[in-house]
Amino acid sequence: MGRGGIYVSLFVGHLKRIMAETVYRNSSEELEISLKPLIRRDQLIAVRRSVLTSIPVGIALAGAIALVAIHYGPGKAGLVWFSSATIINIFRIFLCRAPLPGAPKINSTAEQTRSAHRAVEQHFRLYWITALVSGFIWSLVPLLCKGYTSPQTLFYLMLVCGTTAGVVTHGTAYARIPTCFITPSLASIIGCLLYTGGFDRNCLAATVFLYLFGLVRIAYQGEAAFREASLLKNEATTLAQSLKEAHARSIAVAEQMSYLATHDELTGLLNRAGFMQEVAHRASVTRAPLCVMLLDLDGFKSINDVFGHIAGDRVLVEVARRLRESLTDEFSIGRLGGDEFAVFAVLQPPQASPQSLATHLITAIEIPFTTFCTGKVGVSIGVH
Repeated sequence: MGRGGIYVSLFVGHLKRIMAETVYRNSSEELEISLKPLIRRDQLIAVRRSVLTSIPVGIALAGAIALVAIHYGPGKAGLVWFSSATIINIFRIFLCRAPLPGAPKINSTAEQTRSAHRAVEQHFRLYWITALVSGFIWSLVPLLCKGYTSPQTLFYLMLVCGTTAGVVTHGTAYARIPTCFITPSLASIIGCLLYTGGFDRNCLAATVFLYLFGLVRIAYQGEAAFREASLLKNEATTLAQSLKEAHARSIAVAEQMSYLATHDELTGLLNRAGFMQEVAHRASVTRAPLCVMLLDLDGFKSINDVFGHIAGDRVLVEVARRLRESLTDEFSIGRLGGDEFAVFAVLQPPQASPQSLATHLITAIEIPFTTFCTGKVGVSIGVH
């Protein structure tokens, strides 16, 4: 191969690799879109759990701030602030204990999936709105320490920054909730420090800004990692469910094929192969006398010629029904083909004699058909 051929082969191989990667990436994106409602529900469950875990800690820290405000002043403002923070936290607790939206099933319709997705998004909207309200309440902490200029400034800064760090740590499943809480709280610190001025306070404000930026970045990185883990979990669950359904379908198909191999599709009776297997099996396990009857319908060809094959099929189905109703479960009934039927039985008392049984079957089959106008059908029976 010349140098030009080598370059062409390399180019074709590179092109195939790019196409394969594109197809894989597109299929992965489509799968993630289809699993998005399940991923969002996993996020919702994790958010509820994390909020219920972090709120008691937040209430305790708010109580500590209120105690310091009462001790050093202003006490009334501290009580009002603590009451507001507690009320919104209690509301958030009740919100997290509300009934969880139902999970969309893997085989759900598009409308059911959209409805479940909308319910989850409504819960998320309530969560981040209440987190934003709570964040605005915490942004009022400067009112308790004269805009971070009182001697207790370091205490308030430590508690607010520690609270925001804890919220981000517990809120990695859905970044908007911790972001809505920490942004007003830390923004108020930055504003107060810049308003007060001074080199050290401006540097501290810049540090708090970098701290805020880092927390937001960590929150969104945590959400991305959570979504990736949830995607892998739901992919595995979906694959397992698909394999389970495929296995069930294969079993059903195998059972259907096994049934059709031994039964007549039109009448539901045993076909020739199934009837012969049944006779061989029952004859091998008994020493009692055996009886085989061969039935042939009289005038069936004229029914097909005059009324058509659909009417003929209806006659065969009706004859099969009359045979089942006339015989007990101890009899094996088969359709050997066309208009030929067969009956097999082990003769044990108190069964009727084969001759009387044949007469009974002839009488049952010769009853006129009232559901369709094909007249009366006769039958000839050979008994062995």
